[in-house]
Order: sequence, then C-alpha cells, then structure tokens
Amino acid sequence: MAFHIAVIGAGPSGLCLARILQLNGVSVTVYEGEESRNARSQGGALDMHVETGQRAIAVAGLTAEFRAKLEPGLDAMQILDAADGAVLFEDAGDGGKARPEIERGDLRDIFLDSLEPGTVVWGRKLLAVQPPALESGPLSLRFADGTTATADVVVGADGAWSRVRAVLTTAVPAYTGVTMLDIRLPHDFDNKSRGLKTGMLIARARDEAHCLFAYLGQLSRAYFAVKTDKPASVTPSLVYSIVKDWEGGLRDVAMGAAEDGVVRQIVALPRDISVNRDYTANPQDAWKKCVAVIGDAAHVAPPNGEGANLALADAADLAKALLDAMKNPRLSETDLTRHDRIGRAIAKFEKMMWKRSAVEADEAMNFMELFYGPGGAQAIADWMRSQFSVKNMLYMGFKWILNSTAILFHSEK
Repeated sequence: MAFHIAVIGAGPSGLCLARILQLNGVSVTVYEGEESRNARSQGGALDMHVETGQRAIAVAGLTAEFRAKLEPGLDAMQILDAADGAVLFEDAGDGGKARPEIERGDLRDIFLDSLEPGTVVWGRKLLAVQPPALESGPLSLRFADGTTATADVVVGADGAWSRVRAVLTTAVPAYTGVTMLDIRLPHDFDNKSRGLKTGMLIARARDEAHCLFAYLGQLSRAYFAVKTDKPASVTPSLVYSIVKDWEGGLRDVAMGAAEDGVVRQIVALPRDISVNRDYTANPQDAWKKCVAVIGDAAHVAPPNGEGANLALADAADLAKALLDAMKNPRLSETDLTRHDRIGRAIAKFEKMMWKRSAVEADEAMNFMELFYGPGGAQAIADWMRSQFSVKNMLYMGFKWILNSTAILFHSEK
C-alpha cells in the first residue's frame, strides 16, 4: 500500500517539506485553510541565512529560482533616531551574498510552482487529527468544511495556533508584551524622495517603548511595534499620536497606510517545550508517534530574523529523517515496522529541533529587551556595531565559506 504524508499549512516550511519529499518519490498532500494562493498578502522581506534557510532551499533544488527573485539592496540597513532622523548606524550590505533578502510571497510562490499539480488542497481548515480506525491504519484528518482525509504521517506547519500541535502537547503561545501594527505601504511609496535608503530601517525615539521597523524597496512594508500590556490600545490613532513629532520621512513611513494596518500580538511558545514519546503507559496514544510539528507550530518566538530560517531548516531536516526511516533503515531497526521507524526518526529530529530553537528563542527575548528597553536607538546602534567588529566578521566569513560549500554540493547533486 502506498505510504502517504499530509502536511498541514502551505507556508514556506510546509511547502519546502512537500517539495523535498516529492523529489524523493514520496506521496504528499498539503492542506491549507486559505481559499487560494492569493487569499492574502504574505508579509514582508525575509533574509535567508546560509546555514538554515539557504541550505533548505538548496536541498529542495531551488537555489537558481531563489536567486532569480532576490531584490538588490534589501540587505542594507540603517538605524535612525526617530526625533531628528540622525543616522546612528549604517551598513550597505554585501549585495545579498551572505543573507540575501526575498519577499515572503515570492519565496512561497517558488515552492508552490515547484510542486506537482494538485499537491496543495486549498480551503481545508483543519479541525482535528484523530487516531486511526484500525490499529495499523492511517490517521484521520477532519476539516471545517466537513471533509475528511487520511495519512500515514501528519506534519503540522500550521503556525503559532497549530491544531496539529494540540495532539502532542498542551503548550500554547503566550503574549510577550509587544503588539505590532503591520503596515503595507502604497506601491508608489517613494522612500528616496524622503531621504530614506532602500533596505531595512529601524527607528526609535530615545527611551520610549516603541520601535519602527521597515523594509523599503519594490514592495515597502513597515511594522510599528509597541510594548504594552494593553494590546487592544495599539491602533492607527495611537501610532499617529506617537509619531506626529518624528522626522518627516520616518513619520511618513509609520503613518503610511496605517488605517489598513493589521494588528498582531507578538506571542511565544515556552522555550523548553517537549513531547513525551514514551507510550508504554498509554499504548492507546501510540498513533501520535507519526505526528510532528515544524516552524512556528513548534517554536514560535518574537521576530529576530531567524523564524523563517529555522522553519525551513526544520523542513529539510525532518524530510531527511523521514526519508532515512522509510528508505534507508539502520540495521538495528530493520525488524521494526515502518511506522515505528518513522516514530523514532521524528522523536530524534524534534529533540534536535527544539534544542536549536531554544538558542534562538533566548536571543529573540534578548532582542526584545534591546528594542524596547532603555537606551533608545543608540543602544540598538551600539549593539549592531559590535556585531560588525573585525573578529565577528572574520568568524562569520569563515562560517559563510563552510556553509556555502555545503549549499553548492546540494545544488549540484
């Protein structure tokens, strides 16, 4: 009988997993709650890191397509004092060599276009993953539209409020104390006429507990973040009251299209999340061994430039674990059923995944203190300057060479 994997969620990580599995001859279906690929805007720019995001793209055989969609100049950065527009830190970038920027929508399209027709089933909002009707049978999926499906393995790539994760743990995301207004700037927004360069911009006024982040380029987008215990207070009118005395260009970015901005509470899962995979005491739950989560469904954290990269790395690493269990079992596992081998592979993978994500979760919380704590824009600029020290740049350059070699190997396979 054909072995089938269901992926819940058609974001970059779920699609990357599906792509790698299809490349290796595995039957896979992606179920997505949205009605179509164009149902909503897909967010701003993502910087893809060599050792995580770019590695996964290479394993998926899509490096050329990825490079063709890069927007020049988006890896440049400025940190400004919001009051007078003074430039406190500036880096021109490296032309996208180490951490190239790509629009999230473009990255998603690359993965979507690489899949076999019919792989993604739109309009399927998952309600529950249920145990198999027969002990050795496939798992059941129940959707909001009344339809059902089955699969031997279910992978949740369904974001922070994952329905798949609920099968494995009671852990849920908690509010971090920061709320963002996600602002899509008009297509004709001209940053250069306002004295603002193409690339990433960070602006903050003295010690106030809010910060402006923006990507200025072909598709400009801004995020106005406020540290508050009252997330409902973050509205366009609040933003207007805060930035009315800011430097003109920065004020325009923060206020541009704010009426259409989407309010997003920044949430995080516990950094020490884990799943008990020993079903000896509860054999009726053994079916859960073939359920896994990746990306934000597994380790959502405050934004720090790592989220999408970790999610793609999860996809590549889980794909390898599944493929090894299905096609290249260890001698010590040849007597196990395929489901048991997959269960062991998932358990081993997720220990590595959560160990990796815990490091980034700590860094993300440090970022929260930096961006909303004392010191204003100057503190951010000083920290960023320390990251560009000679010693650190030499280390990062050496790391880039090693990982670029690995990516080249994957691209040429």
